[in-house]
Amino acid sequence: MIDIDNAFSNLPTHLQKIYESKGMRFLNDQKMRSFSLNILYMNATTLIEESEKLSDPDIGLELMFVSNKDAGDQAHREINRHIHNFVAAAKTVVDHTRVMLGERYAETQMHQEINQRIIETVGVSPVCKFVHDLRNFMVHKGLPNSEMYIQGSNVGSDGDMHFKTGVRINSASLLDFKSWTAPALRYIRQSGDYVEIDVFTKQYVDEIKALNSWLDIELIQHHAADLTELAELQAEKAEHGAESANTAISLGAISSIEMNVEVLESPTKTFVDDLVLKIFSKIRIHKIPVQKESSFKSMRPVVELNDQNAMKTAVVTSCNHQGEQVTCFIHEKQGSYGLLKAEIEMLNEVYQGIAQEAWVVGRFDLEFVVDIFILWARESFVSLKEASFYSYGGCRS
Repeated sequence: MIDIDNAFSNLPTHLQKIYESKGMRFLNDQKMRSFSLNILYMNATTLIEESEKLSDPDIGLELMFVSNKDAGDQAHREINRHIHNFVAAAKTVVDHTRVMLGERYAETQMHQEINQRIIETVGVSPVCKFVHDLRNFMVHKGLPNSEMYIQGSNVGSDGDMHFKTGVRINSASLLDFKSWTAPALRYIRQSGDYVEIDVFTKQYVDEIKALNSWLDIELIQHHAADLTELAELQAEKAEHGAESANTAISLGAISSIEMNVEVLESPTKTFVDDLVLKIFSKIRIHKIPVQKESSFKSMRPVVELNDQNAMKTAVVTSCNHQGEQVTCFIHEKQGSYGLLKAEIEMLNEVYQGIAQEAWVVGRFDLEFVVDIFILWARESFVSLKEASFYSYGGCRS
């Protein structure tokens, strides 16, 4: 295990100044925000894609056939899982942002301005309050009463029957919950008989992106002097014979502010990336034996995922033919790829290394690192390009 404290104390003085600078601290805060926002945006993307998939009549109709009941039920369950992940991620961003602002800007004019902006936008937004309250609903009451539906109509010049399918939430069932805030209650009632899942997800993401775009601009302007100081320190680093670090900060019109700062690599980065590549190299096909039907009939529903697209994101933990526990998370025509239990456990060392970084402490756990590794591994497997794991996970729109 790398000793971060010792590595830092042995750095030259000019490098220590870079790590201790307010500009570097700000960039680390921004990086941490990008991780939280990425969780939200990727969960939202998955929820929208799965919801729209079931809104395709060719898929929705097939899943409603009696012969495909198990697959249809599983698709319905998956939508609820994605809703849960999305609303949980939404509150995660709220909490992480509040903590960061409190730690860095408490009792400052900047903090007051940001809080006022939040109060005037997402704080009173019907869709934002609905998503936040829906998280409380799902945690404290249960899953919302959603339904897979099919509607047919022959209205049109061609006279043919046209079908509409999808999954939606029954509005009346939500009203039994007495803890909705006024804006959330207004959103439910304005939605009519049903709350459309893809609609509120897109609306929420649009409002959160708008708020965070504004926040990025305000914070960059607030830390302009700190970033300039960081650029000067990095220039000094270049003068000491280190590799040049380019910093370009444009503080022009608010709508066109750009920031392109090449941050000095953390002492942890090389250690983490080398270890992750070592784990990645161990991924291989694992054959999982087909389970024989037991004479014991469980009451727990058993389904078979027939949709290959749904299988793409499945994480399957089972035993291979040798009786070894394996976790498979890459599924291709030729088979399922994954890691042995002992290989997965190597990610704990990755987590321990990352967790020593000041911007990480207390912000996420081993489970998060495993989830991010799986996403990174899938992308690296498909692209055949092994990008830096340490740098992976930034905000993607």
